[in-house]
Amino acid sequence: MDQTIKDARTDDRTAGAALALASVLVVAVMAHHPSNFESELGRPVHAAMIVLIVVSWAGYARLAGRFGLHRFSVLFSLAVYTVASFANILAGTINGFVTPALKELNVSGDVLRMCWEINQAMAFGAVYAAGAAITIWSVQLLRVGGPERIIGMAGIGIGAATAVLLLSGTLSMDVAGALVIYALEALFGLLAAAVLWRSRL
Repeated sequence: MDQTIKDARTDDRTAGAALALASVLVVAVMAHHPSNFESELGRPVHAAMIVLIVVSWAGYARLAGRFGLHRFSVLFSLAVYTVASFANILAGTINGFVTPALKELNVSGDVLRMCWEINQAMAFGAVYAAGAAITIWSVQLLRVGGPERIIGMAGIGIGAATAVLLLSGTLSMDVAGALVIYALEALFGLLAAAVLWRSRL
């Protein structure tokens, strides 16, 4: 086997392993998300989530690269997922670091409310953007055929479900709702990791 192909497969599997690990850990860390800003877990939980968001982005960037970034739809999907990642990082920074610091300064309730509204706007936007990216990648998988086609169908369902759950008001981006949303996204992360591990793209 050509060394370049071997290296590409190794990189695919490394990215797949990283994406799978990050997907599992996101759910595990989110399960320890505190329900108030006084908890000592707030900062480490949000710090861990930010790191995992970056690792996940790298894994998905590898997936997009395998689809071919010269294709506009794939490039667009990565751009959209980048927006989702940035929004999630901003939301985590606000809730994990900015708001607790402001509470320690005894700022007014209006300021804290504004922080919460910004957090929610970022969190909701991230879900919609990530769902769009997942859907586009899933459509690409449908074209591959084989097991990837099944994964693509599942991904389209996941991408749609996350958006519908929020739009319908069935879930909100509180701790419980976010855990469900992130678990669904993590499921796709595991499926995408399997695609990278197989290195068939």
